[in-house]
Amino acid sequence: MIKNENDFLKVLIESKDSDNDVSVSKVMKGNQLTSLDFSCMLARLTEKEYIIQTDSETIHLYPWGIAAYKSLWKRIAFWIGKLLILTIKNLILFIGGILSGLIVAYGTFLINKML
Repeated sequence: MIKNENDFLKVLIESKDSDNDVSVSKVMKGNQLTSLDFSCMLARLTEKEYIIQTDSETIHLYPWGIAAYKSLWKRIAFWIGKLLILTIKNLILFIGGILSGLIVAYGTFLINKML
């Protein structure tokens, strides 16, 4: 099921030949896309210059269009990486808060001991 541009790029990449050309009829036949959805997705990807429609039956995929596709695993790895960075940042802040509290308590202890 095609939900967004990334899914549409996946379908085009799976349907391309060795010259990075895709048959429009092959894509339309294999997927449950209305012609309006198809032309809308086509216009978006053309606007981003990922593809170009060479004639009424052929779409050419540019290499940067193929590189723009993000698989499910890449998206999961990206979010795990962001979550990991956030977790490490919070852990450092937590440890820093505890250490600063200990330093203040130790300093207070030394000051009281001197008086």
